[in-house]
Amino acid sequence: MPSRLLRNLLVIVLAGVIAGCSTLAKRNDTGVVVASRAQIRSSTAVVAADLLVVNRGDQVDILESVDVQDPTDNTKKERWLRVQAHDEESTEGWIESRNVMPEDILVASQKVADEDKGLPAQASGQLRASSNLRLTPDRSGNENIMMRLDSGSSFEIVGWKRVPKPKTSEAIESDVAPKAAPCPSPPRSARPGRD
Repeated sequence: MPSRLLRNLLVIVLAGVIAGCSTLAKRNDTGVVVASRAQIRSSTAVVAADLLVVNRGDQVDILESVDVQDPTDNTKKERWLRVQAHDEESTEGWIESRNVMPEDILVASQKVADEDKGLPAQASGQLRASSNLRLTPDRSGNENIMMRLDSGSSFEIVGWKRVPKPKTSEAIESDVAPKAAPCPSPPRSARPGRD
């Protein structure tokens, strides 16, 4: 009987250690810059010094994440990431989270893109309000948000699924997802319906 109790205790301790290790690994995640250009700064303050310019596709190590009160709007918070760049000096500093996509989200989005590759577009659309682009149709949390799209963003519909909005969604919708980089406008002659 004591050996069974000891074995169960050992299993519980191992489970705790494994859970603790996965939590630590999540804190030290890798991210990819999705903004065409962004600054790593000395702090989250408005007057912080710019330390390093990073460009779309650059990788950074995410060391910490904090929510900071927006100085222009007391009802909004902005998420900032303390990161370490992969430059010669291994620059450490702060960057707005909307400029960086965690690598696991990027890999998941590439998987979705591969699954939908070759599907013809059913229609085109344009957002009337800013919206979250999600990896799955689940709207019960923020874990599956890939990025925030601005009002006026254009897209092609390759499939759809109607999912009711949860009653508590106003409280859980996030505006800390990376923002999509602006796409260059096509030349005037390439725009449909224009001469």
